[in-house]
Amino acid sequence: MSTRKNKRIPLLQHWTRRYLMTLVVGLIVIGIISALWIRHTTIENRIDLTRFIAEQTAAQVVNLQEDETTLEDTPEINPQFREETEIFVVDPGGYTLSPYNRQGGLSIRRFPTTILDSEEDVQVVDLTNEGDRFYVVKAPIEDQDVLFGWVLVLQKEEFVTSVQQEYRQLTMMLLSMAVLGWAAIYFQLRRLVTPIKYVSNGARKIKEGTYQKMALTPESIKEEEVYDLVESFNEMANRLEQLEETRTALLAGVTHELKTPVTSISGLLQALDQGVVQGEEAKSFVKYSLKETEKLQTMVEDLLVFNSLAVDAIPMRKEPLLIADEIKDAVNQWRVNRTQCEVRLDISEEVLDVEVDLDIVRFQQILTNLMNNGEQAMSGKNHGTMFIHVFVRDKNVFVQVSDEGIGIPSNEQELIFERFFRGEGKKYQTRGLGLGLALSRMLAEGLGGNLTLTSSGDEGTVFTLSLPIASGEEK
Repeated sequence: MSTRKNKRIPLLQHWTRRYLMTLVVGLIVIGIISALWIRHTTIENRIDLTRFIAEQTAAQVVNLQEDETTLEDTPEINPQFREETEIFVVDPGGYTLSPYNRQGGLSIRRFPTTILDSEEDVQVVDLTNEGDRFYVVKAPIEDQDVLFGWVLVLQKEEFVTSVQQEYRQLTMMLLSMAVLGWAAIYFQLRRLVTPIKYVSNGARKIKEGTYQKMALTPESIKEEEVYDLVESFNEMANRLEQLEETRTALLAGVTHELKTPVTSISGLLQALDQGVVQGEEAKSFVKYSLKETEKLQTMVEDLLVFNSLAVDAIPMRKEPLLIADEIKDAVNQWRVNRTQCEVRLDISEEVLDVEVDLDIVRFQQILTNLMNNGEQAMSGKNHGTMFIHVFVRDKNVFVQVSDEGIGIPSNEQELIFERFFRGEGKKYQTRGLGLGLALSRMLAEGLGGNLTLTSSGDEGTVFTLSLPIASGEEK
């Protein structure tokens, strides 16, 4: 019972029915109004034609003695109209002088004087006392203002008011409009419903874990809104597929990256516990264990910081600081115990006195990540140089960090700021979770700025960090 109640009607069927009902109601209203108008117009036209015949007949009677014209020489009219028409010539007293009607027609010796005395030239009267009502149209027979009699043209009321043929034509027209309107809305709705069905089926497949583009291409759609719907759905499907692949890779990568130092630490500690190594070698094993512990701690901290930033759980403790001094301090701390990589710092003079609202810990974390990336990119060289160029433009301080490394492949450049993304070159050479650049960009945005990839190629890579100058600070 509940299944029957909750059963949904297909969109095409639902809207086609509603439109057809609306169309039928509209056509019925139009039909009623049109029928009334047709009836009124038809009666008026027939009365006008009857009046014309009466006037022409009266004119012929006046001129009957002057030429050989007969009443049969009346204007050409519809045979059915002539068949249903009775013409009488009467004197001023209403007595019939000459009936010019069809054989077997009415035989009236005298017409009521009320018909002749009435000011109306068109009247509806009962002349036979049998319930048959007639339209009577009269025209005076007069010459030089002398009344000689009347021409009376009679037609049955049922003939004058009969519009069956016109009604049939109206009915055919309304039925044709209904069929045409239904066909038009059906095909238009079918065209609209088709992409919606594709989106619905695609969403169902995504729910089942299958990510794929719709078989219907956006290029085949002309409607802007439907095009946007299909295009957005395809982009969403691609994005979800990438996220699913990233999630799978993340689980495998995080498991591997966390397992590696744990395995190393376990092996080193077991060797110490079992007395396999002694003396100086044991001390070196302890140092190795501490290094692996630091790596493990760093990865766990990155995960915690990233998750906290993702939910805005870490507040930025910003204060106005001289950015030039903070950059120098961060670079000097990073240079310690690094002999394979040289860092050249170029700070424009206009930056020396510029203050920026900084969280010093987060700012140093960004610079450290960028310099670590540059060092890793130049790891294949015996000696490499990084350049840090700092300048002011449009009320912002820009920090450009460039290296002389191998560069980032073009197909990976759009993905480097994605969380947990690791390039093919790093997967097998450097340990990590792929959070460095994603975390750095989030930190930069938290400071009110941004981190972008400016360029990357065979000659190296350039990252640009932009930060707004503190309010009230002048260049």
